[in-house]
Amino acid sequence: ESAEGLVLMDQHAAHERVNFEKMRRAMEQGGVPSQRLLMPLTLQLS
Repeated sequence: ESAEGLVLMDQHAAHERVNFEKMRRAMEQGGVPSQRLLMPLTLQLS
């Protein structure tokens, strides 16, 4: 609740936004941690 009234927030969307911003910041600062797959997966795209 705020001075303007009741504030409703989509917790799932808010959590996704927080994760997105963390990932974006990490990319700007040199990349995100990753690891190779134990069993490589080959994809054919068209």
